[in-house]
Amino acid sequence: MSSIDKAALLASVRDIHEPAPPEPGWPWLIAAVALALMLILVLWKNRPRKLASVAAQQINAARTEPPSIALVRLARLLRSEALHTATPTNWQPQGDAWLQVLDTRFRTSFFTTDIGRVFGHDLYQKHTSDIDIKALCDQLQKLLDGKVTASI
Repeated sequence: MSSIDKAALLASVRDIHEPAPPEPGWPWLIAAVALALMLILVLWKNRPRKLASVAAQQINAARTEPPSIALVRLARLLRSEALHTATPTNWQPQGDAWLQVLDTRFRTSFFTTDIGRVFGHDLYQKHTSDIDIKALCDQLQKLLDGKVTASI
């Protein structure tokens, strides 16, 4: 090779440059982690509450209400509890059949033989002010917590 060929070859090599280094990926990684943390926070805040904590809130609210309103609140709670845990077949949430469904669900005789009978026929009667709401709430709390499993 002559010196002219070498000079031409070197001149052509000088124009070739290495590619630029890639951009760092850490800004995207930080953004992805921040987005994931925000998504987890939103999902955690909007998570469904446990049925037991909702039941406890309803029972505590019923303790401070007048008896007629408290009984309706507790009856709604019992209805939703029974619907969440059983597959009813053609029953109505009233009367002796309803009380038997509740006794079966909670494995007790509280609803057919004790103060729990109020949820069958007496729910909207005028004498509901005679019912001891505190005792009823205490017993329902025990039943919902699973602490009482008196057999029929």
